[in-house]
Amino acid sequence: MTKGKEILRGTVGNAGVVVATVRIVGENDVAKMATLKKGEVWVTTRFDDPAYDEYLNHTSALVTNRGGTTSHGATQAKIAGIPAVVGTVEGTSVLKEGHIVVVDGKAGQDPDTGKFYGAVYEYIPDQPPQTAAQLTMAERKALMYAKIAASQGKPIPQELLDKEKKME
Repeated sequence: MTKGKEILRGTVGNAGVVVATVRIVGENDVAKMATLKKGEVWVTTRFDDPAYDEYLNHTSALVTNRGGTTSHGATQAKIAGIPAVVGTVEGTSVLKEGHIVVVDGKAGQDPDTGKFYGAVYEYIPDQPPQTAAQLTMAERKALMYAKIAASQGKPIPQELLDKEKKME
């Protein structure tokens, strides 16, 4: 996982790092809360109603516009064991529904104030390694037969060796 540019900063609600899909859910939208699931970050204006605590267990992170380190949302995130960034002021307007982001509940420490902060970053997927799976089926078969032939003392065609080397 690679963090991209910082999108949003707030107060530490609960430490932890997770990659999740943004779901913006209004304060009283119980129907949408009921559809939250793991792999999603619940982004809301505020999280201060105990009636909604049960839905937090279905998500992977919490981001709120309002709140602080001792807010209800931060406390419930600690209980649920998920990262939380609270008090972002503009989380619901900056983050976009469906985007994949990195939520870092304790991203760093402000050098001027000494206060710790949480942040939300763009998600940059790690580059997958090139593998033999990127060879065509015919190339994989030819390479396999060539390796068998090589084990019997026969030469492997150079173009197959070159393609295999590119895949490493």
